[in-house]
Amino acid sequence: MFREQSAPSIFTALKSPKYQFDRYNTSKLLEILTIRDLAPGMTASEKPKVILNTLTPGFCHSELMRHAVFPLNFLGWVGKSLIGRSTEMGSRTLVAAASAGEESHGKYMTDCLVREPSMWVRSKKGKEVQTRVYKELLMVLEEIEPGVTKNI
Repeated sequence: MFREQSAPSIFTALKSPKYQFDRYNTSKLLEILTIRDLAPGMTASEKPKVILNTLTPGFCHSELMRHAVFPLNFLGWVGKSLIGRSTEMGSRTLVAAASAGEESHGKYMTDCLVREPSMWVRSKKGKEVQTRVYKELLMVLEEIEPGVTKNI
């Protein structure tokens, strides 16, 4: 679970090697939280419409775990053998998200449909962390390129 959420600075805590094993799941969660905060602001602007959504293709046969070591590589192989989707099947949600209409803006998609993200994301705590992640991300981006967030 997203242990860095309680740190004084989430993005500073993410640099720590302490929880590196969970970075894939954490990065997906950060993506969902960011999109949920970013999308409403995009809708309110005068700029051309862009539909922004996030998705999961599901657990697919891929090279994602190619550098994993035992026992994770073995568990991944067993999982993919038992329940893994083909990459073609997983790609269907990517195509559905790319061609989705305004109903998908700011939403999460899986199995080619707009779905609710986890209960934690929708909870009061999840919303608080979402707001914090977004604010911190904007600060990080401004440090890298001053003025960049004015383009949102």
